[in-house]
Amino acid sequence: MITVYGQETKLDQLREVQVVTPKRVVNGTAPGNKWKGIQHGELVDNLMSVMNNRGWLVNSSLFTLSNDQADMVGGFDITIPELAAPEGQSFSLGLMTSNSMTRALRLFVGTKVFVCNNGMATGEIVMKKKHTFNLNLTIEIEESLNIYLEKAGEVKNVVEDMRQSKIKSAQCEHILMQAGRQKILPWSRIGQVDAEYRCPTYADHDEKTSWGLYNAFTHIVKQSPALQQMDKMNKFRNLLPLPAIA
Repeated sequence: MITVYGQETKLDQLREVQVVTPKRVVNGTAPGNKWKGIQHGELVDNLMSVMNNRGWLVNSSLFTLSNDQADMVGGFDITIPELAAPEGQSFSLGLMTSNSMTRALRLFVGTKVFVCNNGMATGEIVMKKKHTFNLNLTIEIEESLNIYLEKAGEVKNVVEDMRQSKIKSAQCEHILMQAGRQKILPWSRIGQVDAEYRCPTYADHDEKTSWGLYNAFTHIVKQSPALQQMDKMNKFRNLLPLPAIA
């Protein structure tokens, strides 16, 4: 799950945030007649209502805002009665939205590791929608959670594949070098990932596999701004080897 690092924002505070139309041109594009911001509290209320109607339990939730309050990141720790999470983990739903026109509204599949509170992003984006007048939040959320349910069922296999993939020392060094060159993390934090992997904070992560290295990475990436964490987790996971298919 996305880890809120720094100031946590309460749901009541999200409901009070005003939607302000961006005045500046972003990425060469100015707000057009079809653009419409999404009020943060309204978005979260809609999402939680749809999950509640499905019988999904929201065990906890965390939110954080950008300095100008235009962008918001959220993470939900959830229980889905009809679907068992991988051992030692719970399902999580990542949320990103931007009223500054820097990114589309996105929902992600993920899990939370109980022992360390690390998050895992499967790389699956179940919603990616622009902020427009014709966006029906309830309908889009319903459709996205249908996809979430399908993709969440595959998480167990993803975790198992990562645990079966052994990593040699030279291979680990190569992966971390690639992560540094791709600027997934600053070089100083790449060194912290390496140290965490070789001497893990949690005994459960003391395995020289893709899973062990991924947990070392997610332990350190929690220092990054919440708005960046999900993308960084996905990019790093793509560098990790998985077992060859027979």
